[in-house]
Amino acid sequence: MIVNERRLKRIVLDASNSTHPIEIWTGGHDGDDLVHTVPTPTQLTFKQSSTGEHEGLDITSDNGTVTSLRFRIAARPETLDGILAMADYGGLTCGAPASWSMS
Repeated sequence: MIVNERRLKRIVLDASNSTHPIEIWTGGHDGDDLVHTVPTPTQLTFKQSSTGEHEGLDITSDNGTVTSLRFRIAARPETLDGILAMADYGGLTCGAPASWSMS
C-alpha cells in the first residue's frame, strides 16, 4: 500500500496495549482521515539526511513489515519551532505533508 500527498495529523503509540501498536493518522484534501496501524512494532528509526534534516521514519513490525513515512520537505529540527508538538505517550502532531508505504 502506498499513500502520497496526505497531511500528517498525528502519530500515536498506544502504551496501554501490551503490543504497543502505533497509529499514523493522515488527512486528505477532501477532509477524510486515513489511519494506518502498525500492530506490533519492534523498531522505530528516524531518517535524517547527511546534513541533519528530518526526512521521515521507518517502523518495523514483528513480522518484518516496514512502514516508511517520508516528509515531502526535509527540515532541520531547530527550524520547526512551533510546528511540532510532543505529548506524553500521545505521539507527534505535525502539519507537514507526508507519504508512507508498507512493504
